[in-house]
Amino acid sequence: MNPNLFSMPYAVWLALLSFWPRSDPFRFWPAKLKPWCFPYYHWLNHRHLYDKFHLKPVQFPEHGIEQIKALAKPGNHTLLVSNHVGYMDPHIYVELMFRHQFQFKWMAGIEPFEKGGGLHGWHIQGSGTFSLDRGVLDRRSLQYAQQVMDDGHYPLFIFPEGEADYTSDVLRPFSEGATRFALKTAEKYKESSEPVHIVPLGVQYRFPHDALPLLQETLQTLLQEVSESRQEPNAHDLHSVQSVWAGVQTLAQADLRFMESQYPSYTASENGSLEERLFALRNHLFQTLCQEHDPTLQSADINTEDLYKTKNRLRSLIAKKLYSARPAKIQQTQLFLEDIKGKGVVLPNWMMNKLEDYWIGIAYPDEPFEKRLKRLSDHLNTQLPYSLAGAQADAETRTRWQQQLNDCRRMKLLTLLAEDLSRYASQEPSLEALDDVMVKLEILLFSRFAYRRNKTATVHVGEPIDVKAFVAAHESSTKKEQLLKLTQTVQQAVSQLSDSKL
Repeated sequence: MNPNLFSMPYAVWLALLSFWPRSDPFRFWPAKLKPWCFPYYHWLNHRHLYDKFHLKPVQFPEHGIEQIKALAKPGNHTLLVSNHVGYMDPHIYVELMFRHQFQFKWMAGIEPFEKGGGLHGWHIQGSGTFSLDRGVLDRRSLQYAQQVMDDGHYPLFIFPEGEADYTSDVLRPFSEGATRFALKTAEKYKESSEPVHIVPLGVQYRFPHDALPLLQETLQTLLQEVSESRQEPNAHDLHSVQSVWAGVQTLAQADLRFMESQYPSYTASENGSLEERLFALRNHLFQTLCQEHDPTLQSADINTEDLYKTKNRLRSLIAKKLYSARPAKIQQTQLFLEDIKGKGVVLPNWMMNKLEDYWIGIAYPDEPFEKRLKRLSDHLNTQLPYSLAGAQADAETRTRWQQQLNDCRRMKLLTLLAEDLSRYASQEPSLEALDDVMVKLEILLFSRFAYRRNKTATVHVGEPIDVKAFVAAHESSTKKEQLLKLTQTVQQAVSQLSDSKL
């Protein structure tokens, strides 16, 4: 059979579909810079910062920016790391990038790429963002990040905390993965003169001194809304930080009662502190999700940082059942690949690129055809069971899975809220901390939150860490010890810049 005629129907179908963005939780999203869209990206990001987030002009120190620009030039292997407070952080750094006219590539969770059926993913790809599925060992993303670091064309930007937790005052433990990229690059270029640096960054959000009335008004509105919709008491004299904090605790109790009532299988206990009841509901959600989607996770210790990993694992499993490609499309492609293999047909490079880009998200044009064919076949074989599970689920089951995606987020927020209540039981919270707690409560209550006006945002730039010099100074240590020490050094630097506690 003529390979060209054999490939034609599938090639036409693929060419037509591969240009349209699509959401697929199995697909990796590499950064695909779109310079012609940069003016639009800058305008849209600017509107987000000042019209949606209500920030005052974002401040970037001139000296620190010049340091970054110098290290962002091709031939420099630069890793940028920052604390991660909330949703505004990426927009702050996009503003930094466009305002000062340099480019970096950064890693982000896969969730924003899935919005709008993949259209949002196509959009943020163009600004230099690539995806990471935090629920699995995402080798494609890790290899891509290492390649960005090794190539030295653009700085690599990572939030080592992993994800935002809406907490300004506390810095969560950094993942060693970020510093591992820098150490591997330093090892690769140890005989070269090309520099390898880590630049610590810290973003701070601050209220002016007269922000208490704004928080009082916000809390009063929330209490009023809860009182009207759920018959909760609403009587608070919010005249001081202490009284606002008391109002926040009342709101948290109302929030908890509302959430407890949403789960018929959960028997709420009136005994114990508010923090203990929050943890109890969190544990119930955890066990319920594990029982349905992955019983092997039930033995995990969710009172540690492993909660984030487990929550992300569960979310990834649910999303793959909900949003995978249709089984017929996967099976059609599998038959096509099996037919090709059986007939010994070698597809044109452009077509194999299209296939890989459509299903995997990234093409491997320099690898042998047989290896590429096996990788793609294995990828589809892995995806098919999830696709079949989603297709066989009835409407009620799919609705429950949609709610369980929200439950994954609730598990995290319940934990963070309980930690906040415990932390500020013995110390007076700052205005920023009060706002952080209210943001968590708003998300739990209403699945949205309002951005407060008049906040200022400042990005502080620390002294670059010369990774080659660091390795030379610790050459007697093992690689694992070097990795741990470098991660601690970077975290301490970011903590000082962001004025956060370790």
